[in-house]
Amino acid sequence: ETCESLGVQTEPSRVLPGEFVRVTDNLQALVRSGIIGMNHGRRTDDDVVFSVQDEAQALVVAAALDPQPGERILDACAAPGGKTLFALNRLNG
Repeated sequence: ETCESLGVQTEPSRVLPGEFVRVTDNLQALVRSGIIGMNHGRRTDDDVVFSVQDEAQALVVAAALDPQPGERILDACAAPGGKTLFALNRLNG
């Protein structure tokens, strides 16, 4: 299934347009489909394709941090770990 086939409207992120999309309408269709979960940001199964992140609180932090290969980063507030995963992705290019 795709966002389009579910009737979900998206647009590129205003903050990180090359890396994330914003859901502008019908987020509940993604939840109902099982593609994303709303269990406080966590799912226990392996079928989750997307996770919900707030641009201002999660994504911008990792972008501003701008991690570089070889650096060590301690995220003392990692739960469920969205910022940490994004920072790791940036470390790996």
